[in-house]
Amino acid sequence: MYREIGVETFKRMSQEENALVLDVRTPGEVSEFALDYDVQVDFFDRDELLQTLQALDRSKAYLVYCHSGQRSANTCCLMADMGFERLYSLKGGIGAWT
Repeated sequence: MYREIGVETFKRMSQEENALVLDVRTPGEVSEFALDYDVQVDFFDRDELLQTLQALDRSKAYLVYCHSGQRSANTCCLMADMGFERLYSLKGGIGAWT
């Protein structure tokens, strides 16, 4: 499964060497405001989402965020089903950050 984490924990963990930040918002949302991320893929583009997730290194920790936290939580569930083990969703999404 995954764990929901707050902003301060997200910030701290994003600096760790073995962690990658995954933004699952739409391109329009990304153009408005974005955190530093390693991978960006639109949650609503299912083919691209699945293809991108398949190519990711399962040994890494993934810090996933979206607008409100719902898409990141759903992405974490999908990733868990794909064999990823270290998954963290930003509680409240980018709205919690700002």
